Amino acid sequence: MIVGNRYKAHEYALQASAAVLVTGGFEASETVKRLADEYELPVISTSYDTFTVATMINRAIYDQLIKKEILLIEDILIPLENTNFLQDKDTIRNYHELNKETTHGGFPVVDENGKLVGIITSRDVIGHGDTELIEKVMTKDPITVSMQTSVASAGHRMIWEGIDLLPVADDHGKLKGVISRQDVLKAIQIAQRQPQQGETIDDLIMGQMHLQSTDKVTLNFRVTPQMTNAYGSISYGAYSAILIEAASTALKTKNRKDSALEKHDGLLFESCSIGFNSGDQTGNSGHEPEIRKSRCRSEL
Repeated sequence: MIVGNRYKAHEYALQASAAVLVTGGFEASETVKRLADEYELPVISTSYDTFTVATMINRAIYDQLIKKEILLIEDILIPLENTNFLQDKDTIRNYHELNKETTHGGFPVVDENGKLVGIITSRDVIGHGDTELIEKVMTKDPITVSMQTSVASAGHRMIWEGIDLLPVADDHGKLKGVISRQDVLKAIQIAQRQPQQGETIDDLIMGQMHLQSTDKVTLNFRVTPQMTNAYGSISYGAYSAILIEAASTALKTKNRKDSALEKHDGLLFESCSIGFNSGDQTGNSGHEPEIRKSRCRSEL
């Protein structure tokens, strides 16, 4: 129970097997303390008022709800004892035998000390005889990840580099296992199914912002207790987020879809146009996109 200096309420709460959080800086009475010891229940005192305490607790609950478990490579790793790999002194015949046994197309390659020295795939062995050493045809210095790399980061890298197998090595370069693209995709799908019921600050701000007029963009905004600081005024972080969302809304309303916010100083926003120096917007020409700053500024 969250309550101020209502001592009878403290006693009733303890008798009902409920812990007591005393707000307003008040102390619990000696009778309440004895009851708390008797029922083995906590009595906590805080200098904050009841409304502030309730708000902080609700905010903490939201923070817990919006947290998702960050999956790391160590969570989906195929450990070394279950990993199929080859030695650098093996031959291509050994590759074909392991390929036939496992139906896998790629394998990490290690030296006699277990250090990762390369990776070999079906593309590497094309046109080479069975007696040729793997170290002669393998891809040296392969892309690797560590145990603490996030699954999302590894997935992006695999897609960007166009690889299906990613060796996992420790700080000394020793092979610890492998991950496949299928492992990463499955892990990401599981992570996306985790519930996310809480609201972020951005969700709260967008929920309180309403467009009143589009002629001269006018926005109506209501400040909630979660957006205030210890003095009851709007916090700097919430204020900045409101200005950014307002400026973004103004750009969208004016069909400035080729513009993005570059910076703001609290009173003025500077927008910049995003374009390409040649080719289409997909960048198929191979040229880097250029940013053309506009001279217009939006006052808020």
